[in-house]
Amino acid sequence: VQEEELAMSVITLRERLEGVEAAKRKNSPHAAALEADVEDLAAAFQGRILPLDERAARQWARLLVPSNSNSDDKAQLAIAGQADEHAGGLVA
Repeated sequence: VQEEELAMSVITLRERLEGVEAAKRKNSPHAAALEADVEDLAAAFQGRILPLDERAARQWARLLVPSNSNSDDKAQLAIAGQADEHAGGLVA
């Protein structure tokens, strides 16, 4: 697999950003390094960050019923399914 064939879900980016914000809130000495890593990751995947669009949101809603456990994982599935239909790439 070539690097340019890889993509990242916006949910993955949100999870990483949440970790940065948690580190900042705790005044972690590692917060700045974590933030820099996430910014580097976002830059590396620029143009290949898969959005949560209406189609994926509808699929996500179906996946959440009858149980809304593992909500982020189900969002990843919905986004990946949409991406597979369009590009056939791999989603992180």
